[in-house]
Order: sequence, then C-alpha cells, then structure tokens
Amino acid sequence: MLIFLGLGTIFSLLQNLVAIGLAKPLVLSPQLAMMRVSTSGLTGFAMGSTANAMANLDSICEKFGYSRVAYFILPVVGALFIDFINVLMITGFLAFL
Repeated sequence: MLIFLGLGTIFSLLQNLVAIGLAKPLVLSPQLAMMRVSTSGLTGFAMGSTANAMANLDSICEKFGYSRVAYFILPVVGALFIDFINVLMITGFLAFL
C-alpha cells in the first residue's frame, strides 16, 4: 500500500513538472526580450553616461522591439541617481584636494 502511494505521488509530480516544462518557453521568451533591452541600458551606463545608455537602448530596440518600461526607467535612473551622484562625488573629491 505504501509503495503504491509513493509511486503515485512521484508520478503525479512528474506529470506536473512536464506540464510546467512545456509552458516555460511561452513565459520566458517575452522576459528574455525585455532583459535584452534592459541589459543594453545597463551596458550603456557601464560605458560612462546616460547618453550611452540611451543610444544602446535605441539600437537594441530597433532589432528586438520597443519596451515602454525600459524607456521610462532608464532616463529617470540615469539622470537622478547615476549622473547626480557622480556630480556630487566629483565635486566632493575636488573640494577635498
């Protein structure tokens, strides 16, 4: 009796995993496209400025499609957090010297 219940549990879990595995590509493909666009903006920030990030975003969006979220978040984060903090750090270090 216990072996039957154990095998039944294992089999049902395996069926659930197969169903999830078949639906996974449908869920992950839009996320992958969004990650490409967002990652291009992050790469632009790594190259130095918000302008580079926007240029990368434009070039990637021409190939993979536009992302409203990325176009909203990227300039706000770049202008308010990255560029503004860089200006404060540079001013502070120059004042220290």
